[in-house]
Amino acid sequence: MALTIATGFVVDDAVVVLENITRHIEAGMPAREAARRGAQEVTSTVISMSLSLIAVFIPILFMGGIIGRLFSEFAVVLSVAIAVSLVVSLTTTPMMCARLLEHDKNERPPGRISRGIEWGFTKIQNAYTHSLGVALNHRWLTLLALIGTVALTGWQYVTIPKGFIPQQASTQLIGSITADQSISFQLMKQRVAEVAELIREDPAIAAINASTGSGSPRNDSRNSGSIFINLKPASESGVTPLEVVARLRKKTSRIPGVFVSLQPNQDIRIGGRSSSAAYQYSLQSSDLAELRTWEARIKQALMKLPSIVDVNSDYQDKAGLTRVVIDREAASRLGVPIREIDSTLYSAFGQRQISPIYADLNQYQVVMEAQRDQSNDPDALANIRLKSSSGELVPLTSLARWESAPAPLTINHQGQFAAVTFSFNLAPGASFSDVTNEINNTVEKLGLPNSIQRNFAGTAGAFASSLKSQPWLILAALLVIYLTLGILYESFLHPL
Repeated sequence: MALTIATGFVVDDAVVVLENITRHIEAGMPAREAARRGAQEVTSTVISMSLSLIAVFIPILFMGGIIGRLFSEFAVVLSVAIAVSLVVSLTTTPMMCARLLEHDKNERPPGRISRGIEWGFTKIQNAYTHSLGVALNHRWLTLLALIGTVALTGWQYVTIPKGFIPQQASTQLIGSITADQSISFQLMKQRVAEVAELIREDPAIAAINASTGSGSPRNDSRNSGSIFINLKPASESGVTPLEVVARLRKKTSRIPGVFVSLQPNQDIRIGGRSSSAAYQYSLQSSDLAELRTWEARIKQALMKLPSIVDVNSDYQDKAGLTRVVIDREAASRLGVPIREIDSTLYSAFGQRQISPIYADLNQYQVVMEAQRDQSNDPDALANIRLKSSSGELVPLTSLARWESAPAPLTINHQGQFAAVTFSFNLAPGASFSDVTNEINNTVEKLGLPNSIQRNFAGTAGAFASSLKSQPWLILAALLVIYLTLGILYESFLHPL
């Protein structure tokens, strides 16, 4: 891409040198002398042109984040191409002009087409001469126009909605299914099949593949599922991928107890956690209870914003938990060691691997567990018998009780602190710069304490980081160009 763009830059220096040499040859000067004098006259001009162009790309070389990684090679290639063009225009071009150009005394008069082209160039030159004269005769007005242009550029940068990496209109959709946190695997499997069947009925769907589990080893929760969809070409279906996503969002929202998030598959994803949407906003705190309180408040506030959709959180603290409370005095009186209770419960519900079975081509682990129909609910604990030191079987109910309570499925951490990540997609017509401002303002209005750190993550974090550095890079580019021209012209006023 840089070489393609450089095509227009690399010929500028040579054209300036060639035109000046040709002017001297047409005035009757020998080609060798015309090449020497013509190149000498425009050397400073060509150098200033090339260095000012290179100066524009210097800030890009120091740009950080994903933008810097993507465009650093672009800036290097363009800068090197312009530098090589400068050297060629001041060395090779004059040499070739001295050898190849000469004044043709028997030159034929120009034809009609040549006269027409020359007439057009003359008009352009006259207009430029006139505008240049006006600018030189009204220097302060020209300077004010420059200042106004810079101010207008700054105002447009602040007010115009901005985005980051454009969203691809991919014909592949990816999505996630999230159900109740205490759902069983069998019921989750039915929910995934129900969602897949509803999506398959859409006329724009070519193929669909759905499975239980998130597909991520870091988040292998039973209440999640994954969806992969291939769409028909837009020429066949008559709708865009984003229109299909909006249509499927309305359909799947009617399924009770299930949250479905869909988005077009993107080739570029920048870090962040595995989430159900494209953009992420993260909270971090050393106090898990405080984080849990604010997670619910912020999630409700984000769901009310019209500019974002598919708002979800990776904090899940309402999973079913059965806690066995052992009466140690009763266990001691009945002669049942604590390790016996632990070992028996692990053998019944912990999928204990007791021995491998070796075959010719593979080996298989023998897993001990209670029968399925006797381990589906907490009441199955009443059937557990423990062996005492005297060899008698003692019911678990004689020395323990159990109670149900909510518990988190997982506690995510980021930088050794407990973390909660909100994921969301942009609503149709929303710009990412406006969304980031809305989210920041919403969180500030809620009065989030300073003990909780907040920041955008993944693609959203990369955009927020680049957005902070871009104004300084623009100012740095203007300053470098000004200093470069000031050094070349040995004046602080002439570059203006």
